[in-house]
Amino acid sequence: MAICLKTVESFLPRVLRWAEQEQRNVLRIGLPLCQERRSLATLAGVKSPEEIRILKVPFISPPGDPELAAFALLTGLITPQSTGLSLGYAVLLRVDGWDDPLTQIEKFIHVAQHERLGGLEQFLQYYIAEFAHLSPNLGLKLQASSSATGILNEMEKGALHTARM
Repeated sequence: MAICLKTVESFLPRVLRWAEQEQRNVLRIGLPLCQERRSLATLAGVKSPEEIRILKVPFISPPGDPELAAFALLTGLITPQSTGLSLGYAVLLRVDGWDDPLTQIEKFIHVAQHERLGGLEQFLQYYIAEFAHLSPNLGLKLQASSSATGILNEMEKGALHTARM
């Protein structure tokens, strides 16, 4: 499947419906953040960390629709290497990323991006459209990854502190 802006635009409504369904599920059954994770979310720039719900999963499941799953893989939304997924205030963390501060911070940065962009639809539109420009290292994903690494490095130096449970 070739990816271009027209492809992104044609898939966006389906991606959004799937993401909203996943988001509702996580917000319904996910856990509120403990104090330590709330502190990480705040360091990541989240304005309303109390809204976040997290869910531990064995793997990040692609959409059930094969075309949509292929699109999610092609755009990097969900890959076999995905250790987490942020859908607005709903955060899924794979078992091996559950206790990993770097993974958590990166997903919380995506939550902050969602807040800044004005919602899930705007976030997904921007995030997925980056891949129409044939560069997976643009904008939101790169910002989350590099910012998470920077925050974790500062924490390890003792420059930033999180509240312990």
